Amino acid sequence: MRILKLFLILNHLIALYSCLKCLKCNGCSTNSLGSLETCTEANSQCFKGIQFGFVYQGCTALSAFQLASFYTNIQMCSSDYCNKNTQSISENKLKCFYCLGCSTSSSNILECPNLSYTCYSGIKSGKVYQGCTNLNYDNLSTMYSNVKLCSTNYCNEYNQVIPLSLTCYSCQGCDPNVINRRTEKCPDESYNCFNGNLNGLLYQGCSQDMSNSLVYNYKNFQICSENLCNMNSFSQGGLSCFSCTGCMSYDANKKKEICKDFSYRCFTGTVQGFTHQGCTKWVDSSLSAAYKNVKTCNQNLCNTFSVLNVSQIKKHNFFLSLAILLYIIIS
Repeated sequence: MRILKLFLILNHLIALYSCLKCLKCNGCSTNSLGSLETCTEANSQCFKGIQFGFVYQGCTALSAFQLASFYTNIQMCSSDYCNKNTQSISENKLKCFYCLGCSTSSSNILECPNLSYTCYSGIKSGKVYQGCTNLNYDNLSTMYSNVKLCSTNYCNEYNQVIPLSLTCYSCQGCDPNVINRRTEKCPDESYNCFNGNLNGLLYQGCSQDMSNSLVYNYKNFQICSENLCNMNSFSQGGLSCFSCTGCMSYDANKKKEICKDFSYRCFTGTVQGFTHQGCTKWVDSSLSAAYKNVKTCNQNLCNTFSVLNVSQIKKHNFFLSLAILLYIIIS
């Protein structure tokens, strides 16, 4: 019995001595020569592979096909310490154009840290940004416009036309009665021009805020998307128009009103011989359906009652007065 035990121990020692020995590294940036591993499983081999740009080495009983689920650049061998990393990791890393805030696409090259990175390009404040990233498209889109992601060397060259930003009138708390000629260039194409007043003062400029917060902050707020579209047209109202609602001809052209803003225009028209004047945003077809003898205009006090209609009004007023008089007599 003792002889059998000694025989088994001897076989085990021989097996250990004859076991395959491999270099071991779990996620090293370079080949590790200081760490060794003795394989204990039957049919083991040495292997090396790359995962996310880092080196992995050691013993394995898995096949190359199985290892391919975890690593790239797999190599397997069956002699001691045969799994040295002879291939430079940098050969597998992406190379991307690199620029942070250039006016055009850059020719500078950046090697990404590891294989989890991709190349990207985008626009921010009218400038080009390029480089390596491990962010996804949605994350990058919160930082840049015209985002491009790609995964081949030098694929992130930015060859699109950089969108032009707006130029807006700019004023922060100015006198609304003084014409403002100051302008500002918006940072990038995501900005719009705005105009509003607060506590009787004029505010103009560029804004990215498309929510309702600006509407609550300012009175007579307007946002627009053309160059210099935010002229001062709100602080003191719009046009001055003659105002009359169903009045006699002799009462027309007397009272005045200030339109809410310059999106309104002056008008005059008649309904059953009575005169109507004032501010309107209606289109011509709507006005013509509601009034006769319609006139619209875009200058102060331009909606005077036309003398061409006086005879018609007088005629209508005469018969109206006559009908009222007969009603009084009969009553």
